[in-house]
Amino acid sequence: MLALSRKTEEEVLLFFDKIQITCKVLYLDDKRVRLGFDAPPEVKILRREVYEVTRRLLDGGENVAKPDLS
Repeated sequence: MLALSRKTEEEVLLFFDKIQITCKVLYLDDKRVRLGFDAPPEVKILRREVYEVTRRLLDGGENVAKPDLS
């Protein structure tokens, strides 16, 4: 794992083949950081908890609490 320190408005660039993803620190406080991502539309960027629920739902979803959409 690469760990970086960044200040507000600083960026990290990620490159995969010909795809570039920019991650920018938008906001910092004592407990949170707000990140902004700029990537092509074919790149999916998900929070880990959203990814895990989605993966479990796609794998059968027996033990996943489904949100109330009513």
